[in-house]
Amino acid sequence: MGLSISLETVEMLRHTMAEMKKNYDCIHEEGIRLQNKLEESAIGLGPHVSYVQDIIKKNKGLEAEAEKDVEYLIKRMLELANQMEAYILQNEPGIRFAKVKEQPAVSKEEQVQIGLLQTKQTYQPIFLDGRECKLFDHPDLIAQRGVYSQGHNSLGIDGTCGLCSSATVMNIAGYQYNEDDVVVYAMKNKLCTESGGTSARHRKQIIEGMAKVSMTTTVGTSLQDIASLVEQGKGVILAIEASYVNPEWYGPYDPMQPSGHAVTLASVVRDAKTNEIVKYVIIDSNGKNPEEARQFVEPKVLEKAFGALGAEANITNEILH
Repeated sequence: MGLSISLETVEMLRHTMAEMKKNYDCIHEEGIRLQNKLEESAIGLGPHVSYVQDIIKKNKGLEAEAEKDVEYLIKRMLELANQMEAYILQNEPGIRFAKVKEQPAVSKEEQVQIGLLQTKQTYQPIFLDGRECKLFDHPDLIAQRGVYSQGHNSLGIDGTCGLCSSATVMNIAGYQYNEDDVVVYAMKNKLCTESGGTSARHRKQIIEGMAKVSMTTTVGTSLQDIASLVEQGKGVILAIEASYVNPEWYGPYDPMQPSGHAVTLASVVRDAKTNEIVKYVIIDSNGKNPEEARQFVEPKVLEKAFGALGAEANITNEILH
C-alpha cells in the first residue's frame, strides 16, 4: 500500500505548524506574566525569597529548553512539508496546474508565521531551449497560490493588477487571500484608485496592513539584483510596461498611452554552467488560470519593460519561503 499525499495535506501540515507556534507564543506570554507575579510576591517572603528565586530560575531554564524544542519541531515539520510538496510536483505533473480550491482569508487574529532565516527553496534542473539550466523554486506551485483572472471582485472593477499581485505575495507568505479580500481592504482604506489602480506606496501599505509583512519600495535597482532577492526567498512585485512583455494581450507599445502593469516576479532560470539568467518567471494576474498566469520572459524583454516605468519594485524585507 503506497503513501497518499496531496498539496492539501501539505497546506494542512503548514497550518498546523503555524497554529502550534501561535499556541506556544500564548503559553510563553502567560509564563512571563506568572514569573513577574512570583517576583513581585517574593519581596514579602522574607527568608523564603531565595527559595522562590531558585524556582523562577529553574522555570526560566526549562522554558528556554522547551522553546528550543518547539522551534526545532516546527522547523523539521516545515522542511518535511517542503519535501512532500517537491515530491508531488516531480511525480504528479498533472497537479501543477490544478485549480486550487478557494479558501477563506486568514483573519488578522490568525496571523501566519512569517520570516525565515534563509530560504527553504532549492533549484531544480531543467532543459530549456537545448540548454541545461536550473530553475529556482517551484513557480508552478506559486502560480497556484497566485491570484489570477483579475476583475473577479464584488465591486466589479478590473484595474486590479497591483491588488492581485499584493494578494499573490501574501499568499506566498502563507495566507489565502483572494482578489475581493484585497480590493475591499484597499477601497476601505483608500489605497487604490476608483478603478483599482495602485502605486508602489499603496502596495506596500496594503501588504504591511493585511499581512504584517514589512516592505521596501525601490526605484532604479537593476532587475538582476532584484532576481537575487527572489532567490533568497523574498516576495517581489514589479511595475512594468505590459505591452513590451505581452503585446498579444496589451497591444503594441504606445508612448501616448503606456500600459502600466504590476506583476509578481516568482522565479529565475539560470544557465547551469555560467549562472547567466536565461529567463525570468512572472505571474501575470490577467492570466485566466495558473498555467496562463505563470510566464517565462526573456531577460532583455522584462528588463526593458521594467525600466520603461522607472524600475520601481516592492520587495519584502522578510524571507517568505
